[in-house]
Order: sequence, then C-alpha cells, then structure tokens
Amino acid sequence: MSDEEDQPKVVEVIEEPGKKFFISNINSYTGKAVLNELVNAETVKEQWAAHTFTGTLQTGTNNIYEEQNPVKPEGVEKIVEMSRTRAFRDTILDSDVIIYDLLTNPFEEVDYVIKTLKTSKLEKEKTLVILSSVMTWVNTPPKEKKEGEEGEGEGEGEGEGEGEPEEEEEEEEEVEGEGEGDEDDENKPKKRKILFFKESDYHLRVPHIKYNSHKNLETLALSAPKTQPMLKVHILCTGVRYGSGEQCFYDFFQKAWKQVPAALPILGKGDNLIPTIHVVDIARITKRLIIENRTKEYIFAVDRTVRPTQKRIVSSISSGIGNGQVEHMELDDIADSIIWKNYLNMSLKMKTSDVFKDGEPPEDAEDPEAEAAKLKFPWHCEKGIVENTRQLNVEFNTIRGLNPVKIVVSGPPASGKTFYSDIMSKYYNLPRVHVKQLTDQAFKMASVEEPEEGLASDIKAKIEELKDAAVAKIEEDRAEMDFGDEEPPEIDRESLPIRIPDDIIYQLLKLRLNENDCRNRGYILDGFPRTFKDCQELFLVKEKKFDPETGEEIEEEDIELEEGEEKSYEGFIKDESIFPSSCIVFKQQDEFLIERVKKLSETEIAGTHYNL
Repeated sequence: MSDEEDQPKVVEVIEEPGKKFFISNINSYTGKAVLNELVNAETVKEQWAAHTFTGTLQTGTNNIYEEQNPVKPEGVEKIVEMSRTRAFRDTILDSDVIIYDLLTNPFEEVDYVIKTLKTSKLEKEKTLVILSSVMTWVNTPPKEKKEGEEGEGEGEGEGEGEGEPEEEEEEEEEVEGEGEGDEDDENKPKKRKILFFKESDYHLRVPHIKYNSHKNLETLALSAPKTQPMLKVHILCTGVRYGSGEQCFYDFFQKAWKQVPAALPILGKGDNLIPTIHVVDIARITKRLIIENRTKEYIFAVDRTVRPTQKRIVSSISSGIGNGQVEHMELDDIADSIIWKNYLNMSLKMKTSDVFKDGEPPEDAEDPEAEAAKLKFPWHCEKGIVENTRQLNVEFNTIRGLNPVKIVVSGPPASGKTFYSDIMSKYYNLPRVHVKQLTDQAFKMASVEEPEEGLASDIKAKIEELKDAAVAKIEEDRAEMDFGDEEPPEIDRESLPIRIPDDIIYQLLKLRLNENDCRNRGYILDGFPRTFKDCQELFLVKEKKFDPETGEEIEEEDIELEEGEEKSYEGFIKDESIFPSSCIVFKQQDEFLIERVKKLSETEIAGTHYNL
C-alpha cells in the first residue's frame, strides 16, 4: 500500500451562496434576535457565502413604551421604507427569504407583501416566514377526547418527539357547570379529558377579537402557494415571547427586580395554560426552517415547559428574581390597556412542533455521536421560564444595563455609618445589610425545634453548645458563692448573652448577599467587614480546578487547621458575584466620637451597641 493510500481523505465542503434576507422591523425586539441568529459573515470562508440583509425599521415607541432606535443595525446592507412603490416591490422580489412579524407590522403592509409574492412572476423559489402568535387561537374551544377516539400519542403524533419531557398528569378537568355528586351515584358527572391541539387543527382556530386580522393574514399566506408554486410559506404560531430583556413579561421582571410592589399579580386561580417561547428560540427555529429547507407550513413554536400554568410562570419569576410573593387578582381589576392582560388570561394546550426534534445521524456515519450533536436543535431555553429564571434574570440585567451597586460602609463607632447607610438605602432602593440582622436570623434558626439538615441544624447545635458552656461557667462561679439558705436563681438559657461565632456570620452573610435583591440591585453593607480576615473570608472563594481529560470539577476537601494555625488563602480568587464595587470610610477623632456617645440620651442609645 502506498503512502498516499495511507493518508486520510480530506473531503472539502463546498459552501453554498449566501441568501438575501428581507426582515421587517429589523431593529425590533424579535427582528434583532432573528438578525443576530442568521448573520454568518464571520463563519463562512468565502465572502459570497455570507448572507445579506435588507429590511425596514420600527420607529416611535414599542408596546412597552420604549423609544425605538431608528438606526440601521450592524450587518444590515440596506434599509427601505414601506411604500407601494416599484423600489419597495423590487426589494421584496429580489429577496430569497422574506420574514414578517405580525406583532409589529400593520395589516396593510403584510397584506400587500403577501399579494405581491402571490401574483408576481417569480423566477426562483422564495420563502415567506410569518411570525404570528397564539393569540390567533385563544378563543378556540378546548379539544375534548371523544369516546373511541385515539388518545394522546396515537394518530398523527404531532409535537411528540422522542426525548421530549413527559408532561405531568394534568389531563382531566371537570365539565363546567356540573356538580361533584355522590361517589355511589351512577349519574355522577364524568370528567372530561382535554387533548393537545395539533398543528393540523389550524382550521379550528378562533382568535382574540383584536387578532382577527392576524388570522386573516395567516390564511392568506397559507393559500399563496396554491397559485404560486415558486413560493414556500411557513407560519410560526409563536407562544408568548420572553427573554432578551423581555417584552410581554417586562412588567413582571421589572416589578420583581425592584420588589415594588412586593407581590406579582396572578389572574384568577392561575391554572390556565400559557404556551411560551424564548425569542432566541424563535430565531433559531426560523434559521432551521430556511437552512434545512423544511416544508412544514403551520408550526407551533412553543417551548417544552412542563405544565406551563400562569401560576407556575409568575411564581417562578417572583421567586427567581424577586421575593417570592404573589397575589391573586380578578380579571376586572386589571385595566384593558395593560399589555399582558390578554396574554395571561389565555388557556391553550399545545405541544412543541416536530420541527424542533433532534435530527437522526445516517447509519453509515463515521462518528455517530458527533453527527448527532450537529443535528441536535440548539435550544436556548428549552424548559421555559419556570426552569430558567436565573438565566433570564442575567439577560434582563445585561441587555438593560442594570449593574448592581455594591457598597461597603466602614468607620469607627458613632461615626455615622448606620445613619448614612439608611439614607442611601432608601434613596437608591438598595437593601441595607448589617450584622444584627444576621445574628437575629441565627437565633431564629436555632429556635426551631427540629431544623432541617444543613446550616440551620449546624447553627442550632453550635448555639446550644455555647449555651451549655455559658451555663457551666455560671454554675462554676456559683460554686464559690454563698447563697445561704436560699436557692440560687434558675438560669434562663434563652436570655444568655451568646456571641454568634464569626464562621456562622460569614456563611449567613454570603447567603444574604446572594439573595435576589442584592444580586440585582446591589447592597449597602453597614459596618462589616471589620478586619482583613473578615474580607478574606467573605469576598474570596477557592478557585475551581478541573480534570484536563474529563473536564469535570475536582472536589478538594477543606484542610483541617491545627490549634493556632492560620488559614492560608493561596489559590483563592475574588467572588465577583458579591465583591463590592465601592467602599465608603467615615473618619473622625476618637475624642470627638467619645463625646458624641456621651451626649446621647437613653432613648437614642436603647437597642444599639452603645447600650452596654
């Protein structure tokens, strides 16, 4: 065998010419996500393989009253204005892929574009992608299972791909208007089973009255290929959109972030089902349809949230970003002008479309695992809001430029730390954190009779140990005292002056600084840390090490220190998540501060550390 035959064959992949895209309102919430996903200029070798982009700009304010930036986004070749002119018509007909979002475009413009594509003489195949929404389904009667009808997973099987997470049992609900009846009563009302809508049920859809025009545009677009064989159409019925700074759920994220008001609203019982999808996943499924030349026309573009009830979604936002509080409100309590009212009031049982399924590698693939990885749909937020609130919180902060303000306030006693910390806390809506809060929390945790395993049980054990030591010391001192015939007073364990150890304070403080309000808005740390060791314990963390072969984290056991041995912080790094951004130090002469404390009245010093 020759040396040439020994060499592995190199298969050169020939790049396809780039496509011409037209994206309406390319600077909008969804338009930017689609553009960012489709841009390929940095990943192709040849310039002619890069896609080109043309579009219109959204101007004025969007539906959360933010002024749109009417500037051409980076990577866009040309911006055009919608007008019934030859120039606009030629731009549409010169594009390979035309993408229109019904939520941001007027009926007249989309109607004109569809009819232009439908009636023009097209020389090559074009693709029209219409981004619609589940609002064209909200008034559709629930789909009930009839006797003898095939159950879920039988028949067409749309939206039930392998590997899709099983939904929790929530199939049955009582028929409205019927009582419960006696268990032995033969006439007891039967429970009905609500089935998932299928994409092929689109002819049954009944829209919200405000979205009738969207349904009409969907129908018009779906009819176009019947008379225009060179046109391929995809209607993406998108769930309620979220992520990337938020839009529909903006009010909920903003209120949870500010924690004002404290509780987030839930309409009614909150057991209605709300299909949702991250805006990035809309962009990625759009890309898959185009790049893989898919043919499916009507698509449920929703994520795989398990049991996506309104209550679960709102509660996850509140607990993942805010303080965990929710309140139930009646529909009439919410003004019709509030944009999320109609979205949160819907109840639709839908499953993720088959087009989101992972592809199957060919049987003769040299590396099946690598091929399977390439064919896997790149979900950005597969499990929805419920399972991804921390990720969505980071997106919200990053895109909206919300950087936490983390301040340490230090200085000697009576220098004004607490006074000014309180003023800054109220003015900037920053949580003020101080040691007394933590010691109170420690005693509260220790007061629980049977705390759960973990920090609470450790704190209880430590405090009980300290109390035992204090009682033993008192009894030892009493042994040397003469009480005569009287019995010494009973020792009240609960009132013993116990000092919480520093290691517990460190743990509680780290937990507090990682809570949602501190992570999002920041904090004012009043009077702590006091020493350099406090700083090291609080703001340094052991740098993680990983196995170079497996990539798994190497777990290292804490080194036990011998008596008198100082802890080494070698290999520790800053904990960026809680490290302060600013430090304010109050300074004053000791004599002045001593005189200030002496002049304080008993009322002023009550409950402070000066009251010794």
